[in-house]
Amino acid sequence: MTSPTDVSLQEARARRTLARVAAGLAGGGVAGIAEIVKLVEALASNALSISVSEMAELIEKDVVVCTKVISAANTLGYNPSAAPVSSISQAIHVIGFSKIRMLSMSLLLMENAERNIGATAQRETSTLALTSGMMAQAWAEGQGRRDCDEAFLCASLRNFGRLLMTALLADDYRQAQADASTHGDADAAYRAIFGTTPLELGYELLKSANLPEALLLGLRQFTPQMLDVQVLDPATELLVAAEFSVRLAQLVLRPSLSPAAYAEQSRALLRQFGKHLRIDLDTLNSVFERSEHRMSAFGQAFGLQAMSRSVTAKVAARRLGKPAPSASDLLSATVPSPEAAAEGTAAGTECVVAANPATEGAAVRPADAAPIEGVARAAEPGLALDGIVASMAVEALAAVVPAGGMANLALEKASPAVVPTPAERRPLIEILHETVANCAELLSQSVVNEELLATPIAVALLEGWAADEVVILLERGKGSFVAVAGAGTRWREYRAKVGFRRDERNVLGVSAARCEPVLIHDASDPKIDPYLPAWLKGGLQLYSCIIVPGGAAPAAHSLVFAGWRVRQKVSLGMAETRSIRALLGMVITARRLGGL
Repeated sequence: MTSPTDVSLQEARARRTLARVAAGLAGGGVAGIAEIVKLVEALASNALSISVSEMAELIEKDVVVCTKVISAANTLGYNPSAAPVSSISQAIHVIGFSKIRMLSMSLLLMENAERNIGATAQRETSTLALTSGMMAQAWAEGQGRRDCDEAFLCASLRNFGRLLMTALLADDYRQAQADASTHGDADAAYRAIFGTTPLELGYELLKSANLPEALLLGLRQFTPQMLDVQVLDPATELLVAAEFSVRLAQLVLRPSLSPAAYAEQSRALLRQFGKHLRIDLDTLNSVFERSEHRMSAFGQAFGLQAMSRSVTAKVAARRLGKPAPSASDLLSATVPSPEAAAEGTAAGTECVVAANPATEGAAVRPADAAPIEGVARAAEPGLALDGIVASMAVEALAAVVPAGGMANLALEKASPAVVPTPAERRPLIEILHETVANCAELLSQSVVNEELLATPIAVALLEGWAADEVVILLERGKGSFVAVAGAGTRWREYRAKVGFRRDERNVLGVSAARCEPVLIHDASDPKIDPYLPAWLKGGLQLYSCIIVPGGAAPAAHSLVFAGWRVRQKVSLGMAETRSIRALLGMVITARRLGGL
């Protein structure tokens, strides 16, 4: 019998655990997890209670999630009309708010699993959450239910407290796991250390996030007595399905469980839950097949193959009665040869920022008329300002990516001598896709430095454009932009002079103030000379230029400047602009994480 003193101690531990987790979330201590709470809070409610712009803004705060969700919205089976999607707002209108919510939630979990390679418990819990959700969704689809997305959320979020514990209270979590293994009572072990169970912790935090009542009902504690009735009410059935999916996913993903042990324990689950959920062995195989297909499709669309292969291999093994592969088995089976890896790099990251495969890599058509005052329009319609025409190429992407770090990159590639000739060089969009994927992965490391991130981006643009100079400028102070990195032969010599202020009435000030790209075909045209900074012609001696700002008007925070020493017609595609802005957002995040 539990004494009042024990109850008091347990309550105190629970309050302390809640406070520690809340502080960790508020401090941004875990990439991707706080975003899950915000995403579910904002998107799980009635679509009419939140505007499309508010939904889009929430998802666009993570530029990596944003670009990958847009890509998935174009390539998965969510867009039967094949309507081109190039922004989150478009995606919400075209494929629906609930599907965008599920895509975003899935991606956050997948990213969390792949980014935390060294954090085994956190990676495994993220994988469990996503697998549980997919199995619950597959079950709901097989039953012809209309709340398939809610089933996905309930099952995924039943793992939310565990995910927080593994991310924020890792040492205590390991101790609780060890105690549970020794004594065989997991809930007692968690309460002894945390004063609460993972499910209870997640429920308390999600309850405070103002989730809809239907979702909260699906996150309650399961008790066997719930199955004493002949027919479950809808809310309880959703809870029972979520509990079943979590338990099933735990069995499927445990590589130490032999085929015989898995068969015995899965049959026990079916005996307990099968009647109320209308599921038997044949139905279970159908759930597995749907889950495999969806996980594989997500892995391909999001460029997160390692995590999806691990899950699909284990699900397929359980379905076929074979041993679940271990991590080492999967590694040896999936590591490609150097040749295959080289061939697969572009294909593996193709989907990261591709918004519309039909127009991918195509430059925006220049204005039919001759360039006005020597400055070309990047897209229609144009904005005239003192003879300078600038225009918006795409909707600006927000500039926040998940917290993390970045490994040092080899910078020797900056030499212009290795830039291929125009006939041989790779397409710019391919280089940008690869760079976005690489930077997203590097941001999960521990060392953060804006120049280390910005320099290889400049190198990539130098190669993709075959430019003579590329400079990346960031805002310092109030409206003052300075060069922080670049690539080319002369930019370092003039680095201290390459800068501008947002309120200057020149091509850079206009671009930054309106957050719109500017293309300059011929900087020697006397009509635009008053709008050019002295260092552009007199210093770097550039005559054709592309300027791409990062951020959103009126607060662009960064800018890419590229130029050529020969006069030429320059162009910029919408997909290219979007990718460049995504990269600039990563540079800003590197600066923030580096404490600058």
